[in-house]
Amino acid sequence: ENIVRHFTCLTDHHLISICLHYNDTAVGLAFYCLLTCCSSCFCKVSIYRHTVYIFSVPSVNCFVYRDCMAKWGEGDPRWLVEHRDDGKNVNGWHWEEKDRKEWTKARLAELFSDLILHELEDAAEGEPQKLKVERLKELTGDASITTRKGNKRFAVFDLSVALAWEGMVAGSTTVVKGDIRIEEVHSTGDEEDYVYSVTVEGSGAAQTKLRAVVADAAIKAKVYATIGQCIKELRDQA
Repeated sequence: ENIVRHFTCLTDHHLISICLHYNDTAVGLAFYCLLTCCSSCFCKVSIYRHTVYIFSVPSVNCFVYRDCMAKWGEGDPRWLVEHRDDGKNVNGWHWEEKDRKEWTKARLAELFSDLILHELEDAAEGEPQKLKVERLKELTGDASITTRKGNKRFAVFDLSVALAWEGMVAGSTTVVKGDIRIEEVHSTGDEEDYVYSVTVEGSGAAQTKLRAVVADAAIKAKVYATIGQCIKELRDQA
């Protein structure tokens, strides 16, 4: 884009001027179009950050000038043309990543804190009565917002989420605890790529029944929806 900055053909003066920006291929293309019509003598003069191409053909003098940098205070504002002590990426033109893992971790911790997964007040004795996520236990991986070419911004992440859950069965005051792990949460996939697993501490009838509920598709969908809310908010920052 913006390869050919300006093109004029002044046939009365036998002058063709092509100003090109940052693209050797385009320069070669201009030469090819001219040289297919006639033979030429060609020379190249290089000055710091500037290249001047000069060649001549019978009765026609051609001058091609390529300026590799915008002038001071002029030109395409996307290019950094003056010294900046802060090293700012002007207009976000260059590749840049902003780490958003800590934000993601804090947001997931907020969304999952004491999240009720299952609640049944009139559950029969010995049946699961209440289940909840106690807290976000661990978040590993990376999450960032990437900017390039000024207006292309997108979220990039590859995460593994660990949650601590706890629950009780009706007629018992014993709290059963365990973990939920969701792996392969990445920006190039979807929920079908997630790997969901459940563990429980200890053994017994209560542990078996509660673990089965946590592993149920309905509970998994609720966990995925909560992660999806965080991902949507992360992408909205792009």
